[in-house]
Parts: sequence; C-alpha cells; structure tokens
Amino acid sequence: MWMLPSMPEIARRVGIVVIDSIGRVVAGRNQTCFGTSALHGEARALLLGVELANMMKLEKVVFESDSKMVVDSVLQKQQLQWEIEPELQIGLRRVLLVMDGNLTGL
Repeated sequence: MWMLPSMPEIARRVGIVVIDSIGRVVAGRNQTCFGTSALHGEARALLLGVELANMMKLEKVVFESDSKMVVDSVLQKQQLQWEIEPELQIGLRRVLLVMDGNLTGL
C-alpha cells in the first residue's frame, strides 16, 4: 500500500524495459523508489535493469539512460554524486565490474 513519504523524501516509480535486437519488448520491471532527487531514481533504475539482466542470464546487454550524471559516474568520468545512497554507489561500481567482465553474478 502506498503511503505518503516523510519529507524530504520523494516517492516515485522507476521502470525498465528489455528490448531484443529486433525491437520487441521481452520483459520489464518497475518499483517504488524513495529518494531525495531524480538522480537517485535514475541510479535505482539502472540497478533494477542490471538485476533483471542478471536474472534473465543475458550475456550481451546495452544499458541506456537519459541521465548523463549516472552514466558518467558508472564510466568513472566523474565522481558519484552525494545524493546517491551508499548502496547505490556500491551497485554502480558492480555495474562497471560486470561491464569489464570481472564479475559474472550480482
């Protein structure tokens, strides 16, 4: 049951879609995300996508995001923003390890 979050938290839904190589939607997932910024929601959506790709045992995955800050953080082109909670920081670093082939399971 949805409940009004305490301030300054914001409740929002984040979602991801898995599309195959010919453009068909094959899976999707969404969840409620409590955070203090849109950046937090974007980071959570990326982690949700990584978790789903891992669960589906997908071997070749392209992650897309409209958040340059999250993408640059994952690619280590800039430091992670303070708004992203510690568990998301760890999760984003794990994304990098998966991308580099150094971590096979999450």
